[in-house]
Amino acid sequence: MKRVPVDSSAVRTVGYDDQSSVLEIVFTDGACYEYRSVPRQHFETMTDGSTSVGRYLARKIKGHYRYRQIR
Repeated sequence: MKRVPVDSSAVRTVGYDDQSSVLEIVFTDGACYEYRSVPRQHFETMTDGSTSVGRYLARKIKGHYRYRQIR
């Protein structure tokens, strides 16, 4: 999975896998989470530079999609 660095105090990189619809978030502390069944539009919004990644993650992803910590 290709990850994209983002400008955020909490998130280091964001990745997306089109085949599995998995959104991968790597936080600045090194923790990595996979969020499942996430539409690609969320990845595009988080990486286009027009929104706060941390705020978007809190409002649109957390609590809306199943996740697991992978490291």
